[in-house]
Amino acid sequence: MELIFATNNEHKLHEVRELMSGYGITVRSLREAGCNHETVEDGLTFRDNARKKAVEISEILGKPVVADDTGLCVVALDGGPGVYSNRFAPKGLHCEKLLEAMAGVTQRDAYFETAVVCVFPDGREYYANGVVEGYITTEKYGDYDFGYDQVFFVKEAGKTFGEMTIEEKNGYSHRARAFSAFVKILEGLQAEGE
Repeated sequence: MELIFATNNEHKLHEVRELMSGYGITVRSLREAGCNHETVEDGLTFRDNARKKAVEISEILGKPVVADDTGLCVVALDGGPGVYSNRFAPKGLHCEKLLEAMAGVTQRDAYFETAVVCVFPDGREYYANGVVEGYITTEKYGDYDFGYDQVFFVKEAGKTFGEMTIEEKNGYSHRARAFSAFVKILEGLQAEGE
């Protein structure tokens, strides 16, 4: 099975290809599919944004498309940055801006959430999500500096995402959990002959 992943983000693409490689699913980026469409992410939820991307790209390409939206939700920031996580700070400055916003705050609980939506050209839609709980550290840890990874401490792992290898991260991450749930949906569809 081939799916178009509605992204050109090389980090996300690599992570998702790793997650889906053992299931006989070929994942192609928008660029590889010859599509340069940019979806405006103006939904109120992660699911809204993922669905919008998947629907738009599936309509353009006439192929099955999977899309995700991910964000960091911090209790002390009323769930923010949430759907605005990517736009919360200029690229490369997410950790710094979050640490600044959290200065002096003792309630540091947070979670990452990923919503995955797959849309087929015939209109079928499937949804899965994944969550990982943790808290925001008071400083950056680790060498892996994608997004908020260096300041998000994963409780069950005992360290930040920034301190993990990609293989380790895939064992705990919200995206891995969402795509794992999504793969189970696809396996069910394949078993039914769809």
